[in-house]
Amino acid sequence: MSHIAETTQETASHEASMGFEGFAASAAQFRFATSRPGSGTIQAMQAAASQSPRVTQLKALQSAINQGNAPLQRSATALQFQGEGGSLAGPLTEAELDRIRNWRSFGEVTDPGLANPAQLGPTAPFNHAVIANAIMYQRFINNGHALQEGGEADPGMSRSSLFQDPQWDTILAHVEAIGPVINWQDTTLETRNNTVMERLIEEHGVSPEAAAGLAGNLTHESGLIPNRIERTSEADPMTSCFHPYGSAFSSNESFDASYERIEEMDGATGDPRTGCVTGITDYDNDGDNNGITNWTAEQVAEPRSNIFATDNPGFGGVGLAQWTYWNRRDGLFGIEEGDFENGAFTDSYDKSNLDIMFDMDGQVDYAVSELDRPEGVADSLAWTVMTREGVTVEEASDAILRYYLKPGIIIKSYDPPETWAYGENANADAIYNERRNLSREALEMYRADHPEEAEGVPAPRGNNLPH
Repeated sequence: MSHIAETTQETASHEASMGFEGFAASAAQFRFATSRPGSGTIQAMQAAASQSPRVTQLKALQSAINQGNAPLQRSATALQFQGEGGSLAGPLTEAELDRIRNWRSFGEVTDPGLANPAQLGPTAPFNHAVIANAIMYQRFINNGHALQEGGEADPGMSRSSLFQDPQWDTILAHVEAIGPVINWQDTTLETRNNTVMERLIEEHGVSPEAAAGLAGNLTHESGLIPNRIERTSEADPMTSCFHPYGSAFSSNESFDASYERIEEMDGATGDPRTGCVTGITDYDNDGDNNGITNWTAEQVAEPRSNIFATDNPGFGGVGLAQWTYWNRRDGLFGIEEGDFENGAFTDSYDKSNLDIMFDMDGQVDYAVSELDRPEGVADSLAWTVMTREGVTVEEASDAILRYYLKPGIIIKSYDPPETWAYGENANADAIYNERRNLSREALEMYRADHPEEAEGVPAPRGNNLPH
C-alpha cells in the first residue's frame, strides 16, 4: 500500500474516532487551504486528506451553504461589532503562539467551545482548521461575548455561524503561516520515511541510497518523529516518566545513591533504575502525581546547563537524531548566549525557534548542516560518503553510524578518538547490521512509492550539492 493510500486510511480513522461532534459540527471547519510548499509526501498527505469520505461529504455541505441551499447560512451581520479587520482577525499574539506550541506538544487543542479537547491528526489542513476554530472562539469570548445555552448569543450567533464569518478565513491564514501542523505520531512510518528521504533527495541533492542510509539510522534514533524526546514512546513522544537520576539529582550520583534519596522522600515510590518514580508532586508538572509528565517545547529546549532543574525532562535527547550535547541542542533551537538566564528564556530569545521541535523538513536541514562541514571534521566524512557517486545504502548507513551518530558501543578509543569499522568488532558489527537493515527497509519504502525511480528514471536533484 502506498503512503498516500495509508494517509487516506489514517485520516478516515482519525475522523471516525472523533465523530461529527468532535469536529465542532461546523462545515466551515473543513475548508482546506493550501499550506506552504513542502515535500512531495506532505503535499500527497494533504491531497489524500481532501479525498477522504468524511471530508468529501463536508465539502459538499460547505458548497451547499455557500450557494444558500443548506440550513446553515453565513450571517452577514453576525460580527459587525468588530468591523472589517477587527481584533478577531488580527495577527496571532505571542500568547496564542505559545498556546499553539503547547497544543502541538500535547497533540490536542483546548477549545473553550467544546466539552473535550479536539485531537490533532495526521494532516495539516484539518489541524489548521481545528486551531483556527479555537483561536476564533477564544477571541470571541475575550471580546465580552458568549454563546447562550443552546448555542445562541446575538441574533444569528450560533457556534456554526461564528465560523462562517469572513474573519475566520483570516485567522486560518495566520495559522497556516506557521507552516504545516502535523501530528507526526499519527502518521505511518512509511509517510515519515518518505518525507525525510524526499527532503534529502530533492533539496540536498543526495541519491536515494544515501538518503536511505540517513533515514534508516534516524528511524532507530527517533522513529522519525521530530518532536520525540529521549525515553518516550512513539505514541506519546513528549510524555515521559519522572526520572530523578536524569532530572533532579547530580549526574555524579549513582543509581543506588539516587534510589536511597528517593526512599527518604515522603510518599515516593518506584525505582529510578526503571526510569519512573511516582508520588513526588513537586516534580510532576501536570498535577496528577502519577510520575508521568507531559512536556512542552519550551521545557524541552532548556539548555543542558539547566538539566538538573525539575521543570524539564532531564534526559537530553531530542528530535530526529536525538541531539543530546549542549552545543548541538542549542544549535537546533537557535539558542545563543544571553537567551537563557536564571532558569528561563530571556526576551532576547526568539520563541519562533521552538517551532523546529515539530518541523520535519527543518530538522532534516539541520542534520545536513551538521554533516556538510569543512573537510577534516568527523561529520564531514559521512557527508563525503553520502555524496559520492554510486554509493550503496550499506556504505551510507555505515558512514552515518561511524562518523555522525557514533553510539558508545562502536567507540574504539576516546583518546585519540576512534571508532570501530565494520568487520573489526563483533559487538559493533551487530549495530552496523541493525542499521543496515533499517536503511534497506527505508530504501524499499521509498522505491515502493516512487516506482519511476525503481525503473531507472532519475528523480530531480538539487543543484546546491554534488550528486
